[in-house]
Amino acid sequence: MTQRRLPFALLACIVTVLSAAHEADATTIVAMSDENLALSARAIVEGRVESTECLWSAEESVAYSYVTIDVERSYKGDVPPGLVVLKQLGGTAELGSTEIFGAPSLAPGQRAIFFLNTDREGALHVAHLSLGFFRVESDPATGEEVVVRPAATLATADDLAASDRPRRLEFLASIRAIVDGKAAAEGPLRLAPVEYVHAGHLPHENFTFLQPGFRWFEPDSGATVRFSVNPAGALTPSRGADEARATADSWSSVPGSSLRVGIAGTTSAAGFRGDGVSAISFGDPLGQIDPPVNCQGVVAIGGVSSADPSRKVSIGGKQFARILEGDVVFNTGFDCILSSEEIVEEVMTHEIGHALGLGHSSEDPDEADPVLHAATMYFAVHGDGRGAGLEQDDFDAIRFLYAGGQPEPSAPVVERAAFNAEKGRLTIMGRGFDDDATVTVNGREVAPESVRFVAAKGRLKVSGSAVDLGIGPAGQNAVTVTVGGRVSNVASF
Repeated sequence: MTQRRLPFALLACIVTVLSAAHEADATTIVAMSDENLALSARAIVEGRVESTECLWSAEESVAYSYVTIDVERSYKGDVPPGLVVLKQLGGTAELGSTEIFGAPSLAPGQRAIFFLNTDREGALHVAHLSLGFFRVESDPATGEEVVVRPAATLATADDLAASDRPRRLEFLASIRAIVDGKAAAEGPLRLAPVEYVHAGHLPHENFTFLQPGFRWFEPDSGATVRFSVNPAGALTPSRGADEARATADSWSSVPGSSLRVGIAGTTSAAGFRGDGVSAISFGDPLGQIDPPVNCQGVVAIGGVSSADPSRKVSIGGKQFARILEGDVVFNTGFDCILSSEEIVEEVMTHEIGHALGLGHSSEDPDEADPVLHAATMYFAVHGDGRGAGLEQDDFDAIRFLYAGGQPEPSAPVVERAAFNAEKGRLTIMGRGFDDDATVTVNGREVAPESVRFVAAKGRLKVSGSAVDLGIGPAGQNAVTVTVGGRVSNVASF
């Protein structure tokens, strides 16, 4: 998703940042003051990230990352010291991917102060995406412990003079003063999500929440990437329709790009989930975004709601997995911002950019490069009347992902091979095969006429006896597949 700031002249800050410059994220937000963040949080704790695990929810068709933290101290809410499991939307699981730009980059070993909220079932998550994640580090110059603020909290109206690296003890003292005597919200609060406990999962490393590299494959065959609009809750006169068409036209008009984006009409699909519809929805219909506090917080999220990690292409030496679905969700409670058609267009264009696979041109509030600062994919909303307009860096980024020609294919992958001596047939299972695939068994290339590609199953059938194919005892053979000059991994059988 994206966190972005509006100029103060516009009374808001639609930010698209993470907790630090070296973290990648993207979600449209209005920057929050320490006071609003602390008062609205269900719990505030300090601790260390122990492990992460990503699991696919078949019921919701999205991936969740389950992050175990060891709580050392609690400053608000009923969270005792010990292990707590957070449920963060997004991640890459075996059965699919959900990419949320703007989420906190949580990795084992990180020590932090966590501002937490709960979902409808009581599961805890970092409040307001990355805004509730403050890393604790040692200042290399003084050795003192300091708190690293999320970028979107650096310049709020309440904290214009605040340091981006306050001393830990001073920061905690200010938070205690804010919450002292203030009761936390009521409702269910669980130290671990119900489904995670019932499934018996044990945390382990492999936190891939922000794994990079996503693109649509449709433009490669001339097809259009289509989004639909759910008008419920939209605040503009067209209920989002005109803004969506303007956004689609902009991304479809980049010179030298094969990308075409279309609006497929209206839909009842809503929220950020893998439901088979790339939807633009309003009013946070699934309750996935923390509500704003005094018109501050997350304004909108956008990104990849479903992807196929097994399907990849290589462009410029980078690997990109196939996007199956992208969603954009505007939050509720932001009449102060989202009644402006131009702001809605700019935010929507930015978030659709994330759903197309783009990141930020820059996340530096003091970006000196005018090209990066001018881009619509810059982390802060410009509010200059551009609406759905794009700039040079946006053009360059989309051309990189969706150039006019076909992308360079990845090497084929052999997942398993099995030889049936009775039938005289070697079956090779994997991906990236085609009719021109070449098979090599134990270092010897198989005659092309013996190899048949079964397109319906994506398999290769190789005919011949063990002697013909040079196959030895089971478990002592190796096979590779070559497609377009690219050689697969070596598989044993």
